[in-house]
Amino acid sequence: MDNRSRGFRLAAAAVMLVFLLAVSAFAMAEADPIRVSSLSEPQSVISEQDVSITIKIYNSSQTDMTEEISLYDPTGGVPVSTYNGLQGEQSVTYTGTWHVTQDQIKEGKIKYYIQYSFDSGNGLDKVVRAVPVTIQTEAAAPQLTATYTLSPTSARKGQKVAVEYTLSNTGNIELRNIAISNEGVSSKKLTAPSLSVGEKVTLQDSFTMGDSELVSKPTVTYQASGESKTYTISDMARKTVTLAQDGLEAELTTDAGDNVYPGEKIHLTLTLKNTGSNGYTGLTATLSDGTVMASDISLAAGANFEQTIEWAPAQSGAVTVQVDGMSDNGEAVSVASEELTITTQDASQALVLDVTAQAQTTTIYSEPAVVRFAVQVKNIGQTDAATLTVKEAGTTVATIPSLPSGESRTLVFDLETSIAGQIQFVVSGKDAAGNDKAYDSNVIELAYVAPTPEPTATPAPTAVPPTPTMITTPSMESATQAILDRVMRSCRKSAARIGMKMGFIAPSSEESEPVRRSIPSICRQKLAKYPVKPMAKRIGQSRLSTGFSALRRRRTSRSAGIETR
Repeated sequence: MDNRSRGFRLAAAAVMLVFLLAVSAFAMAEADPIRVSSLSEPQSVISEQDVSITIKIYNSSQTDMTEEISLYDPTGGVPVSTYNGLQGEQSVTYTGTWHVTQDQIKEGKIKYYIQYSFDSGNGLDKVVRAVPVTIQTEAAAPQLTATYTLSPTSARKGQKVAVEYTLSNTGNIELRNIAISNEGVSSKKLTAPSLSVGEKVTLQDSFTMGDSELVSKPTVTYQASGESKTYTISDMARKTVTLAQDGLEAELTTDAGDNVYPGEKIHLTLTLKNTGSNGYTGLTATLSDGTVMASDISLAAGANFEQTIEWAPAQSGAVTVQVDGMSDNGEAVSVASEELTITTQDASQALVLDVTAQAQTTTIYSEPAVVRFAVQVKNIGQTDAATLTVKEAGTTVATIPSLPSGESRTLVFDLETSIAGQIQFVVSGKDAAGNDKAYDSNVIELAYVAPTPEPTATPAPTAVPPTPTMITTPSMESATQAILDRVMRSCRKSAARIGMKMGFIAPSSEESEPVRRSIPSICRQKLAKYPVKPMAKRIGQSRLSTGFSALRRRRTSRSAGIETR
């Protein structure tokens, strides 16, 4: 066999070996049950930044894997996740965060690694393979959006003016070395080290008004991450702070001490003074947190205004009040108070109470009077309260031995008040640090009303038979009644004399029936002799007839044993 034939055979053997190795590797790959998928969010990056990584590991076979499965991040150190086997046709999911490097951006992928063992039919085979997480790159588009405000826009000499800048990263790359200068109003330069994509930041500054107006025209510079180029925003709005010549002054004060807790109600007092010659209308006072202290205020020249409200600070900080409105000459006016600093203490030691009171009645009919009240005390702080005292006008009216945080108690009691007026309860106790705290209830107004006397009972009228309706004058009625009285007295005497002459009755006996019957006729005869008007005579005769008829009925009923009235 020559050398040529021997060389040909060696070459054929090498090709056959490579083929067998490839078939063996393909068969092993076909036997590997693990399938892996991955995802980066976001999928596109411009520069180094954090991304969210999701990797799903799936056992595609129906056979449970009992060997440990380990997942490693690109550093290849300690596994970021370990699983004790994986049941057949089941999956597990890993989520984590990875900071993409510049090399990975250039390569277009982040390489995680997975290690596990499986039974290939010839025993356990250990596998270590890469799990690539694809990332894409896009052109950097740095963009910064900047706005700002001035408050107030008209200030007196020596008054503080606040400037607030709002910066937003509206591009697709991190921004760094951000700087703001505004030489027209301040020599100070504000800076921010970096601003992530989508992030917003607020920078604050202030300056003191001089004796002339100031012009604000800020400039902002910044750089994109990984670049040395400097970008500039020079077209921000030009704003003028005018020098106020008016005499409107605003002051903000508080009665709060040092032991103020977040959420605790304190009193803020606004004082406005108009020391100028112009009047103001439609003034609105607004705190720096947006709370309106007062509105629609009119302030004449030389006048003052004061308003107190309850306000709860959320945390330590400065608060100011800005007053906006119009002057009498039609010009807009805006002034602000000096900053009032409120310092809050540790909320975990706070004793914060909410006290409300109700009265069973707000009207009293005597002085003094006893009124029933209900006082509800809520512990809205973070510490339990012990020995709370409820007072009214400095006098203890009730106590609460304990009140845990988040709970409430309602006290009902009778209280004697000497006069009408305002009633307010004060609940006091100590916080966890031993500081005395006191909280006021709402004010209840008691009004005094004089009692109405009971009306005198009117006796029921005696029923009498109806009489004809006649129109008479008071003088006619009086004359008629006088005549009737005289007639009746004379009638009885005349009837008695007639009866005795006729033998109907003895001189000392009662009137007999014939005499009684004769009385009406005798009376009519006597009535006709008196000089009264005909209508009055008719009235008298009618009443005589009615009266004698009633007299007969009573006497008849009495003789039968029946008493009528």
